[in-house]
Amino acid sequence: MLGGLIAARHLSPEEFGAVQAVLLIPAYVGFMQFGVFNGLNRNLPLFRAKGEPEKAQRFVNASARVARYVAFGGAFIALAVVLVLLLRADNALLGYVALFLIPGLFFAPLKLHQDTVFRGMREFERLGKNLHITNFWNLLCSVSTSVIGVTGLAIRIGTQSLLGWILLLRNPPLKEEKTASWKDIRTLSAVGMPMLISGVIFTWLAAADRTVIATFLTAEDLGYFALAGIAMNALKVFPDSINQLLYPRVAHAYGLAGSSRELRRYIWIGLGLNLALMIPVAIIGWFALPYLVQAFLPEYVPGIFAAQITLVGSLAFAYNGPSVIIPILRRNLPPQIAGVIAIGLVWLGGIYAIHLGYGIVGVAIARVVATGLYGFFVLGFVFYLTHRDVECES
Repeated sequence: MLGGLIAARHLSPEEFGAVQAVLLIPAYVGFMQFGVFNGLNRNLPLFRAKGEPEKAQRFVNASARVARYVAFGGAFIALAVVLVLLLRADNALLGYVALFLIPGLFFAPLKLHQDTVFRGMREFERLGKNLHITNFWNLLCSVSTSVIGVTGLAIRIGTQSLLGWILLLRNPPLKEEKTASWKDIRTLSAVGMPMLISGVIFTWLAAADRTVIATFLTAEDLGYFALAGIAMNALKVFPDSINQLLYPRVAHAYGLAGSSRELRRYIWIGLGLNLALMIPVAIIGWFALPYLVQAFLPEYVPGIFAAQITLVGSLAFAYNGPSVIIPILRRNLPPQIAGVIAIGLVWLGGIYAIHLGYGIVGVAIARVVATGLYGFFVLGFVFYLTHRDVECES
């Protein structure tokens, strides 16, 4: 949140909007790993808990191989995007910022594989230190906008995953050993594809409001709306972090107990932790935003109300903690359908609001309503799953 505010202080809404537009691209290419990393996130702690470390090691080998393939694929897509933007975009700034997507998309899958291995082995201390260092680097990049302008955020796009990958290279808890088999890759993909689809739907839902604005309004409007993104990301830190901590623990517990009924308590743990942390931040943020923006970001005053609406509406992300139960039990289809409907509601509601003249505020309201409905559905579904007995597969 602090980094975003500092960058906004030194960039015009149009410049900040151009960066936000380029950052939409990674959100729409996350399907390239075909669920392999998602499958590893589940199977690594699960099969170690079941006393099958050899199988867990094979899955690590398979994931590492796929990470390299996806890295080169991501770099190729980024290069194609750069060429298209340089040749066809009216705003030359888009092509310049997109150049930094090439290293960004190359190192992202390599880092994601590492993160998954560390989480699966419950090495949270090193992950935490890595996160602190990476966040500090991101803050420095944002501060650098006072000297080098939009290049500071572009450097952040290009180096964030690279830095995280380098920090975890030394002494991983499980190393890649033998050549991976395609059978293990297919197994991870089969397990992880439903989770990937759920994750892609969630990512597209998070990006839907900005995509609507980028499509039907201007880069300047997207810059104003960046305040809403800063507010939402500040609040989403809590459910995202709790989700990463809960997932391997719930998978481990499921592997030991073998029944979904034993997972009911994790619903209350995830929901309680999220709401206890998020509600005070949302209340403080609602009242503090107008003063902060008027004092430090006067160019962004038109985005205040949309940011306030988004901040309070982001409380709906509290469902993200309990939602880890769904992919572990492999009951992904109902939430996926609900997620697609929610994306449709954001698009339809956002376009209709723009047509009525409500602009970015109308898009923010459409997003909050859709996310709230989706969150209530997910919570109801996890209560349903833990009320019955879903047995762990062999």
